[in-house]
Amino acid sequence: MVVGWSQFEHILAESVVRKALEQANFRVHVLSDPAAGNQAIYKAMGVPFIETFLRYCPLPDRREAAILMSGIRSFEDLIGLLVGGVTVGKYVSSTLMRRTRLGYLDMGNPDILEWAEAGLAASIAYARGAERLIAALNPQMMILVDRGYSPFGEIFDVCVNQGVPVVTWNAAHRDNTVMLKRYRTDNRDVHPSSLSTESWQRLLEIEWGSVSRERLQRELAESYANGEWYGEVGTQFGKRAWNREEIAASLGLDPEKKTAVIFSHIFWDATFFWGEDLFRDYEEWFVQTVLAACRNDHLNWVIKVHPANVIKDRRDGISTEPSEVLALRERVGSLPSHVKVIPAEAEITTLSLFGAMDYCLTVRGTVGIEAALLGKVVLTAGTGRYDRHGFTLDFDTPEAYLACLARLEEVPPVSAQMQELAERFGYGVFLCRPLRLEVFNMRFRQDATASLDVGCTARTVDELRNAPELRRMAEWLSSNEEDLLDIPG
Repeated sequence: MVVGWSQFEHILAESVVRKALEQANFRVHVLSDPAAGNQAIYKAMGVPFIETFLRYCPLPDRREAAILMSGIRSFEDLIGLLVGGVTVGKYVSSTLMRRTRLGYLDMGNPDILEWAEAGLAASIAYARGAERLIAALNPQMMILVDRGYSPFGEIFDVCVNQGVPVVTWNAAHRDNTVMLKRYRTDNRDVHPSSLSTESWQRLLEIEWGSVSRERLQRELAESYANGEWYGEVGTQFGKRAWNREEIAASLGLDPEKKTAVIFSHIFWDATFFWGEDLFRDYEEWFVQTVLAACRNDHLNWVIKVHPANVIKDRRDGISTEPSEVLALRERVGSLPSHVKVIPAEAEITTLSLFGAMDYCLTVRGTVGIEAALLGKVVLTAGTGRYDRHGFTLDFDTPEAYLACLARLEEVPPVSAQMQELAERFGYGVFLCRPLRLEVFNMRFRQDATASLDVGCTARTVDELRNAPELRRMAEWLSSNEEDLLDIPG
């Protein structure tokens, strides 16, 4: 079963996965948008089995949802709501936050309660629809991309609960690369770009030295220089490299102090998808971290507003302040002189910023891997990606985290051993896990919306069948491995 798309370019990009499934002797069955034109695209691309997921779903029952909502007293109650083994509360919250662009759902707001009740009714219907689908079709595998919004999250949970392996595929950190991960009950909450226990062990066993280190650093440098670094959301479009002196002068940093950078998450994007957070949500982490920064003037503090805000706003056709900026104004107030802000549209590359900083604060952002392998101290406030691998400072309680921020300047630099562990992890995530596309092309145009550009260079069926990426993906799909991982020779 492949959870399909409704845009032509994405359907075409998905072909690399569908064709690999066919090579692995799977019969591909697509769950498509009910629009006739959309189904026609799939048929034209040779997909014989197409239908809609909604035909398996019962009508949403608002009365059942209202009963469940009557027991909800707080946002935390909603997040934790579980129905039939499905974490419906998280999916309702994530979906509603994405739609409203809110970083927090106020359960005292009648509109929020109304929307949440409707979302809950739909979520329960999706979960039961997934159960009916599995009972009717008995799939051996489910393929999808995002699994944190409704109805994808409900499908994911039901499949994992019933022992149906789920494979996610995502664009990796640069053009023409994809990353695949297989989910079961024991890894259901980990990030798609995390490393399995087996993958991490393999990376710990490889010989490490200047050749591997230079290859990794070159990968980062090239990806930033050409603007491809996570081009899916245009994080480095229109950016340029700055040196340490330029950054310090631009921000007015005190040269006598160390510098800590708070790398914000977009509050309403991919919330509650992976792992467990120390704080209720991304907004609460951000606000409490900034307040702690305001209290500690022994450091320069820099708040880096997430650069993906720019592309996401344009895609949604809106023009508004990033959620981080609103939170600063409404929940923090005026910032003291030792706390600075880098806006989302600033032209400085994130790679440049690493050269001017000593400490990196994040929940679980990719930036933590980059900073750690470059020798910076990284503090995490959530699990599920790269925490507790020996190269980050991790915490079990919000109190312990905030206590550390109060004396962060006393935390010593990372050891050579910690940096090597981070390098090995980064090598796995940025060089070993991404599958390079050679016959298929998938890149993101460096335009206003990072639009997807897809193509295929195969001129014959044999050329397509022999595409290296299809052979490797088919081999992995036929295995039981969690990660598709190839360590360069």
